[in-house]
Amino acid sequence: MDKRYKALTPSEALAARRTLVDELAAQPSTPIPQVIRKIRTALRLTIAEYATLCGVSARALADIEREATSPTLATVEKLLRPMGLRPGAVAVGAPQARPASAAPQAATGAQERSRIDVSAEWEVEYWCTELGVTEAALRAAVQAVGPTVAAVRQYLAAPRRQRPG
Repeated sequence: MDKRYKALTPSEALAARRTLVDELAAQPSTPIPQVIRKIRTALRLTIAEYATLCGVSARALADIEREATSPTLATVEKLLRPMGLRPGAVAVGAPQARPASAAPQAATGAQERSRIDVSAEWEVEYWCTELGVTEAALRAAVQAVGPTVAAVRQYLAAPRRQRPG
């Protein structure tokens, strides 16, 4: 934690992260170096701390933020992972801002609340916590009834002997 800042309470940290995701979703064409810097500063981490968290070198992170080098797609994925984001594509000439109703999911890969993507590790962790189940149980439920949250909740709530399959 960057010593220049007072530590946030868990609720303050969550609110700050949600605000950041909304900001990023509202500006989907923001250059990657600026997105990375916003994420790091929102998490209140130094370059060295964020680099360690993401599994990249501090020098590489500093160069990316300064726009001295262009990161590879694999590096971008590592740098976005702590916020649960993925790289996306924005059409040339796309509008800079999206309606507020579309903000949480727009082009950022932010958590979609109606479907479960078991290919994203951060999303598996989120839904395991949210639903109070193990990873194996979550994956089995998604395989049995599909990725919709409503169907998975219903499947997990059913007594074992009544579950299909």
